[in-house]
Amino acid sequence: TPPNHKMSASHYEKKANKEFNSALSTLTRKFGLGNKYKQSLPKFQAAAEIYKQLRMNYHAGVAFEKAAHCMHELAKKDSASYAEQAAKAYSEAAECFMNFQDEEGALERYLGDLSEYSKGLKDATNAYRNASNLFAEQGNLLRAAKMETQAAEAFEQVMLAMIKTRERLTDRLQLQKENGDEDEEIQKKSSQDNGLGGITSMDEDEQPNADDADSSTKKNQAASPQHAEDDDMMKRVKSERTTSRVSTNDIDQLSERIRECCEQSVDHYKRASDYYESNSNYPNANTALKRAADMAMDGEQYKLGAKILEKVFDADWNREKSGSRSRIHFDSNSLQFKILLCKLMLMDVSSFETDLEMIKSYMEMYEQRTNNFEQSREGELIITMCSAFEKRDLKRFLSGVALFEKVGKLDDDTTRHLLRIRRKLEQCINRIEDPILR
Repeated sequence: TPPNHKMSASHYEKKANKEFNSALSTLTRKFGLGNKYKQSLPKFQAAAEIYKQLRMNYHAGVAFEKAAHCMHELAKKDSASYAEQAAKAYSEAAECFMNFQDEEGALERYLGDLSEYSKGLKDATNAYRNASNLFAEQGNLLRAAKMETQAAEAFEQVMLAMIKTRERLTDRLQLQKENGDEDEEIQKKSSQDNGLGGITSMDEDEQPNADDADSSTKKNQAASPQHAEDDDMMKRVKSERTTSRVSTNDIDQLSERIRECCEQSVDHYKRASDYYESNSNYPNANTALKRAADMAMDGEQYKLGAKILEKVFDADWNREKSGSRSRIHFDSNSLQFKILLCKLMLMDVSSFETDLEMIKSYMEMYEQRTNNFEQSREGELIITMCSAFEKRDLKRFLSGVALFEKVGKLDDDTTRHLLRIRRKLEQCINRIEDPILR
């Protein structure tokens, strides 16, 4: 990065901060000593653009956010010229903060202290929220909804990246545990293959002379390809142990951040739905809610996911002039299927009989509304799974899933949910068969 560009951005930011802080002072506010917001605004904008070009995303986000704050203050006197600009600047600030999260290696770089990494997520949340609020204040509900959707998608992408990183770290932690007991053996074997292991244990009259040792080493190296493989293994183990060690605390912290990202994404989708509904755009309102439910299920928040999906399903029957009744009605089997999957995943192993009765009552209610769910592909699978729980029959469950998959391949989300339900069924079977757990 050219140092003169960094210095230029830093120079603009320092001057802007000086005037910005002056604008916040009591004397300036009381006596109106010049328009400091207007003076600091172009400097923050210049600094933000330079930081953005240099891909110093967090610094760019801070500068854009302060520029947006200046515009917001100026909009109180001249709303027509500054209000929309302020919303756009907050949007740019949020994008920069999210780009900071997406920087290559950023997540693993902050593993030791994820609070620093999460700071960017919190700043992005505030910036997105300020942008959508400003658009809503101007009466532009569609722009506000799109801003909330954009925020939800951004948090969704970060969450997916975190999940992939957690999978890599889990594999790395497992590798560390497996290699922990083998390091000494590898070191010993490697030193022996290098001609160093047995020399110190030889008697003085058994030690070879220099020429014999040299020829023996060369011959050994040429004859044994295992020598090079052991060296490579030793290098990998050393790298694993010294430069990329992972602890369970790292994974726990990451899991907590995944949960936070999931909650943020769900919240933004729900706010987007509210804005769409206020604008009488009911199809998009329902779509945003369904995406919120999908995110909740991905984050293993099944109770919340079921609640959101029930709201979408009920809306088709309670909203007479929505304009989306036929679309939601066409998708009703998919909605009911996801709701009942959530109910199955929420079952308590110790009282699953009661939970099964509740699920059956839900199915009866849905059948009264649609008259076709139980005969549908999704309904037949739910019925088969309930029967498998009642009979404690894993084969029945597997045959039902196989029949379901003949019609169409399972997507990743459904596969993951069905695997979770299978584990529930196995736990129920083991509890019945084990007299201690019964």
